[in-house]
Amino acid sequence: MNSSAERILGVKAIDTIERNCKELFKNPIAKLLKEGKFIERGEVQYKLPDGRDLWLGLTFSPLRDSEGKEIGNILVFTDLTELKALESQAELRKRLSSLGEMSAGIAHELRNPLAVIAGYTKLLSRKADVALLPTVEAISREIEVMDRIISDFLSFARPVELTLSKINLGEIISSCVSSIAGVSGSVEVLLDIDKSVFISGDEILLRQAFTNLIQNAADAMKDGGKLSFGYAKTGSYAEITVSDTGHGIPEGMKDKIFLPFYTTKEKGTGLGLAIVHKIITSHAGTIHVDSTSSGTTFRLRLPKN
Repeated sequence: MNSSAERILGVKAIDTIERNCKELFKNPIAKLLKEGKFIERGEVQYKLPDGRDLWLGLTFSPLRDSEGKEIGNILVFTDLTELKALESQAELRKRLSSLGEMSAGIAHELRNPLAVIAGYTKLLSRKADVALLPTVEAISREIEVMDRIISDFLSFARPVELTLSKINLGEIISSCVSSIAGVSGSVEVLLDIDKSVFISGDEILLRQAFTNLIQNAADAMKDGGKLSFGYAKTGSYAEITVSDTGHGIPEGMKDKIFLPFYTTKEKGTGLGLAIVHKIITSHAGTIHVDSTSSGTTFRLRLPKN
């Protein structure tokens, strides 16, 4: 096992000595080794011991001596996770673009009759009997909810125009945390981002993206938990992690959470994470999610300049 294999799989070569390789690997690689099927080129999804998912491109072939006798096997693999993420982001961005155009038309069609209903409700509140006022107020509240949903539709559909500036990453996240009511005494916040870290971006849009992510985390930790923010420099990119200890995202839903109008919550439009995805990709960045039953981590990569 060479150093690249150690790095990709998160194991040390010295720990593999005299151990059966079928014990070292999980499925589907373990199954491949057990069956002895040779593969010229394949792609598999592989889960690391820490719970992260990798996409591996692999080749499994026989090792022969100078006389052509088979003396072992060679397993060569490449980490395709980043490439797969970029492909997925490109496909998702294409789908979101078409859905955004559709949602803009729907939003405009809804806003006009809603304005009429709001006007008549306001008039009714002045003339209704006292006994009917609670009903009228309930109608007004629902109109406000509908108006907020329509605003979200339009926000999602609107083309993104960036106004770039130098942004203090730690300060902007700290400010967003303070603005979310659900992040209170029951949620422990760990902000492991130095206040000297700056990135280039649209401050208003990035505030919206981080606020949506924090709200999503708060919704997943109604009974309390831990909300953590981390930072690492990866080449010319800033990698920001937003992690919670909530109930996690079911495996079958992870590929859908960035789609507009998709939600598992009783209330909400399902646009929060779709808007986050749109903002991050408009900055030439990427966003990826890792989730287990004990929590969720969003990994954002944004160009530093």
